Amino acid sequence: MNDDLLELGLSGLASTPKVFPGLWFHGHHGAAVLSAHFIRSTFSIPREVDEAVEAFAYKFVDSYPQIFARGTSASTRVSFAPLVAELGKTITTLTADGHDVIFASLALKALHARPDLATTDVVDGLVQLVKDAQDDNPKRYFGYDDYINQSVDYSDVPVFGSVRQAATHALYLHDTVYPDQTLDGHHYFLAGNKLHDVTHAHALTELEDLGYGDIAKLGLESLRKQFHLCDITRVPHGVTPFVGKGLLSPYSLEFWQRDKSDAHQVKLAYSIMSLLQDVPDGEHDSILRAVSKYWQLLS
Repeated sequence: MNDDLLELGLSGLASTPKVFPGLWFHGHHGAAVLSAHFIRSTFSIPREVDEAVEAFAYKFVDSYPQIFARGTSASTRVSFAPLVAELGKTITTLTADGHDVIFASLALKALHARPDLATTDVVDGLVQLVKDAQDDNPKRYFGYDDYINQSVDYSDVPVFGSVRQAATHALYLHDTVYPDQTLDGHHYFLAGNKLHDVTHAHALTELEDLGYGDIAKLGLESLRKQFHLCDITRVPHGVTPFVGKGLLSPYSLEFWQRDKSDAHQVKLAYSIMSLLQDVPDGEHDSILRAVSKYWQLLS
């Protein structure tokens, strides 16, 4: 397997601040392509599934050519320490479902695999993307007018002894999922936020595996805060949960042949496939059945 998707995904993440200034959300495109690469390079999947994952990724590349333009070989190679340093500053403050952590962990994994790709343009772009992810809608979570600045009591969430313990906990929070909807005149991404309990937690494990364990541990409090903010118990009485339609598995060809174009199809799949390795095989189906609701709700 070549590194074409790795190069394209990293370029997509790094180019986002230039192509879409201040709009961190568009980092999902590069993140999706990198997630597809890591699924293909990490897990043992049938050839036809591998090809389907690859095709899914190239749809993003074809849809956003301005983001996925490749860098020039003349660009100066530099250390990616500034990205690590920036993440070390932002990881202690929860914003935007932890997308600064999610994007940075994917980028750092790519850079560790291909340090030759750490050019001035790439590292500067990634640092800016992490900074951009600090600018978020203060009413992101139902029940809070300004979750960034107001006091949030998340003492209801367990204190975790390790990053892996927190990540495993994140897999068991999805029995009840509410669709994104308008409540009290404001639109909330009830499902869209909550699926990031998994991807944010997974990002911390990736950082730890890359050798950034101290930084990953600094992110545990933000993750605990997110678990609380995404808790469904504050949703008003009468709001109807989404009823799942069976189990979807990213190991199956049918999963990738579904007519879905959302980046979270592949981003969540990569996180789930990774974290399932830490739980007993007998619990995989129940976890997949619960998180399948997110994939079924995607457009």
